[in-house]
Amino acid sequence: MVVLLLPTFNRLFETDLQFNPIQNTLLLWVLVIIWGIVGLLSGLIPALFWSRSKLIQSLHGNLFPVNKKSVSRHSLIVIQFVIAIVLISGTFMIRKQIDFMLQKDPKFDDENVIAVQTDSWQYENLEEASRNLKRISEELEANPFVESVSFSGSIPGDYDENYNGFYPEGSSTAERMFLRKAYVGQNYFKTMGIDFLNGSGFDQAITAVKNSVVLNKKAMEELGFTEATGQILHEGSRTGNPYRIVGVIDNFSYQGVQREIQPLAHFFSEQENFADWDYLLVKAKAGASFQVIDLLKEKWQEGLPGFPLTHFFANEKLNEQYKEYIKVNTLIAWFSILAILLSCVGLFALSKFTMARRVKEIGIRKVNGAKVSEILALLNKDFLKWVIVAFVIAVPLAYYGFTKWLEGFAYKTTISWWIFALAGIAALVIAMATVSWQSFRAAIANPVDALRDE
Repeated sequence: MVVLLLPTFNRLFETDLQFNPIQNTLLLWVLVIIWGIVGLLSGLIPALFWSRSKLIQSLHGNLFPVNKKSVSRHSLIVIQFVIAIVLISGTFMIRKQIDFMLQKDPKFDDENVIAVQTDSWQYENLEEASRNLKRISEELEANPFVESVSFSGSIPGDYDENYNGFYPEGSSTAERMFLRKAYVGQNYFKTMGIDFLNGSGFDQAITAVKNSVVLNKKAMEELGFTEATGQILHEGSRTGNPYRIVGVIDNFSYQGVQREIQPLAHFFSEQENFADWDYLLVKAKAGASFQVIDLLKEKWQEGLPGFPLTHFFANEKLNEQYKEYIKVNTLIAWFSILAILLSCVGLFALSKFTMARRVKEIGIRKVNGAKVSEILALLNKDFLKWVIVAFVIAVPLAYYGFTKWLEGFAYKTTISWWIFALAGIAALVIAMATVSWQSFRAAIANPVDALRDE
């Protein structure tokens, strides 16, 4: 099974796992030890029961007391279905949280934004590379397919962990407030589709925006401002470098909706070397993304020949975070299928064993006029009971696990009742389908044959 499923696993989770016990001595020894332990236990356990049993019971085949065997068999079935129901409901829960994160408004619009990594380390002559990058950006901005162009040190999904303390000017009592810092160029907010609650960004003349800062709403509230535009912040100390607040933006999800939004400050930076920026951002007009990419490749080849162009759509950076949850969801779905298969195998064997023991009872009931449907209901009732027991145990376990898992998200969906209902119904349908085949065969069997055999 491992050999058959491994290629599919590697493809789904982008791994390159190998299963070759012949070449892996450690793996070979582990398999041999497991095989030895299982073989030893399979022989030792019956021997222990045999030595403790009465001779007359052993000769009649009653090595294990009937009630103990029944409890053991049913307990295993219950445990298997508890695991299956928890995994099935977990698949639904994770999918619901992923959909919630993808559908939540991030408060910015990076659709059709192409991000180019400047990769300054690769240039031998930074000054020349800077001039070429500036020319490329100007030529792109002049193209009718391009809406706006900007340079930036950060994009949503890749904001640096850079913090410093700030003090509002004129306040002798306000405590130092730590703000997360990001450096951006002109047109950044326009390019990334970030809306202003008041004020403006860094789109005026360069001389007018030096020593300026744009706060998010969270930072404005933490600093105690009701109207922040025009206020002065000092960095590091009450007499540190002053920055004028020129605008306040909405609390956009720059690090994904799974993390709480922090107080954030965007500073205008007039880089002398454009190559020092991390990203060149190009926002294409609707429907023109691929034309802009072709244009970008052309201009890059003209301005920076010999240097690789690394570009991607800006929304891919943030979506990478969600891919990990999608992988986990897929993995749990596969484990759910495996758990269901194992449960069905155990249930099938138990139902076959039960039908064989009740052949005489079924025959007598049929002779006395019992219908096939009545016999089916009688035989399936016991198995239905154990699936319900498994469901009752699984629901609180799953609910507790989901509650703990969701604590890791700043913005989370709710735990809906239908998640458990669907998981329970799925387990019940699969269990009844597995058992009903054996029950139906027993119900339609000739009672004369059954009674004669007995």
